[in-house]
Amino acid sequence: MKRIKPLIWTLFAAVFIGAVFTTLLGEKGLRDLSRLKAEYARLETENGRLAQENRDLYREVDRLNHDRKYIEAIARHELGLIGENEIILRSR
Repeated sequence: MKRIKPLIWTLFAAVFIGAVFTTLLGEKGLRDLSRLKAEYARLETENGRLAQENRDLYREVDRLNHDRKYIEAIARHELGLIGENEIILRSR
């Protein structure tokens, strides 16, 4: 009986130490948890950036559908178009 108690305590300690190491260093342990937290923070930042980009694109689409002056400005700037009854003067 006296020999069994130290053996049981040694076995218990070994199992406990193994569980601690698995928790800290295992596949689903604290190291993985910190990596996942960093990935989550990165994804939240990216999600915020994409949400802002979506809002900007929605506003631009709305202006392209309803704002004739904006359409004209885009046509002039991006396509190099001129308005009706306008003359282009070139200098040498």
